Amino acid sequence: MVRLSHSAVNKYLGCPREYELAYLHRFVSKYQSSALLFGSSFDAASEHYVINKDFDAALKVFNDTWTIQQINKVETDLRLLLTLNYSNRDIDLDLLEAEDFVSINDICGKGASFKIDETIEKKKAKTFQFLKKKEKELINYTSWLCLKRKGFLMLSEAKRIIDENMIELLGTQVKVELENSEGDSSIGYADLVVRWKGYDKPIVMDFKTSSPDYKADSVRTSPQLSGYVLGLSEQFENTDLGGYIVLNKNILKNKIKICKSCGNNGSGKTHRKCDTMTGKERCNGEWEETFTRSVKSQVIIDKVSQEFTKQTLDNYDLVCNSIKAEEFPQNFGSCIRYGVQKCDFWKICNEGSFEDVIKKDEGSK
Repeated sequence: MVRLSHSAVNKYLGCPREYELAYLHRFVSKYQSSALLFGSSFDAASEHYVINKDFDAALKVFNDTWTIQQINKVETDLRLLLTLNYSNRDIDLDLLEAEDFVSINDICGKGASFKIDETIEKKKAKTFQFLKKKEKELINYTSWLCLKRKGFLMLSEAKRIIDENMIELLGTQVKVELENSEGDSSIGYADLVVRWKGYDKPIVMDFKTSSPDYKADSVRTSPQLSGYVLGLSEQFENTDLGGYIVLNKNILKNKIKICKSCGNNGSGKTHRKCDTMTGKERCNGEWEETFTRSVKSQVIIDKVSQEFTKQTLDNYDLVCNSIKAEEFPQNFGSCIRYGVQKCDFWKICNEGSFEDVIKKDEGSK
């Protein structure tokens, strides 16, 4: 019998060889994804708010879990972790507070905050691996701080959505287990099951943090949600509804410029100093700049179709049977994703090198 998570099924469908290395040989990359760890911290904090309705406590949960997280069963400080891979989009210096720049100088060395722009450009030109250790620390700590500020703003938006729409919380981290005729099972956990304003049936929902927007049909075309809805339908009034609460990590900013001398509103203008004319002379006063920040969010709720659910189950049976038959071919189309990102096991498959991986739970090659 085979027991699989949704992510395991997805990995096999993407590349059977990658599944074999990850789940049978238990290899993991030495490098971690900021998106994955950030998402875990956000999930923990948003779940805490949904249950307790204590926003300050939820912020603390996010701060704590974004600072220290278990990696391969080891409590790890994320702030200067050089094996944590950040996207260039993670850095947004406009979100940082004065105390953050003080912290950068304390952690990364005196005057480090004045080198951030230069170091960001170096990373773009050379890639992270060719930076000096101090430069890597500066990039990663600054990225960590920016994502921390983003997380606080995103939690505030999640609070607004929950407060305005959730009528009743029916469950969090609700276990979902589906079993086929051969005894193979698929296991997962739905973030939320809720009663929601405007809907008669309970909704099986997941929180998502993302940079691009989710598509309007993302619920209808999600194998994960379709499986969750199928597995929980009988328990929750035969519901056929699934939903996403999506918080976008690209923070929207509106820069407001007010002249310190004459009070003119110069927002949207590119003049370095106030261009207001007083008689025949320009004011030339300094701008006082402030930002208003907001988070773009989506709430997507839809019915899960029986046809798509059947397709999901058929794929699951196919994966289980292929694993039992020990079929693990390499999908060469998955070796490099999005044109630039190599698979975690690229060096194993293409160079025979294990230098980028460790054995899960062992902390060694």
